[in-house]
Amino acid sequence: MSTDSTPTEAISYRSRWRRIGFFVLLLLAVIFGAYRLSQPDTATLTHRAELEFIRGEHDQALETVEQVLIREPDQTAALVLAGDASFAMQQFDQALDYYRRVPAGSSKAEIHAPHGKRRGCRIRFSSGLET
Repeated sequence: MSTDSTPTEAISYRSRWRRIGFFVLLLLAVIFGAYRLSQPDTATLTHRAELEFIRGEHDQALETVEQVLIREPDQTAALVLAGDASFAMQQFDQALDYYRRVPAGSSKAEIHAPHGKRRGCRIRFSSGLET
């Protein structure tokens, strides 16, 4: 008795593993696609953060807007909202850091940020905190 396989059995074996590999890759692609679809987009996250900020949940708003900034680090509305939330929590240095990251331009959201770009602003904020 010989345990040698014929050439057609070897081809069939390889073909079977290729099909299994294809279906595994297809399954992974479907899972990844479903995961991406289940994640809220940055506009939804920004809106959620704005609502949290309005409700006075500043720490939660900052946490939510930081998720936006991970995906889009230069998004003006998210940077301003992060600065506003930090400012509301009296984390003035952190607020200035967010405001300074706002790119120069003409969007309405940037109206809130110019005071963070002025020289000496950190000193004015800090001097108001000293007791």
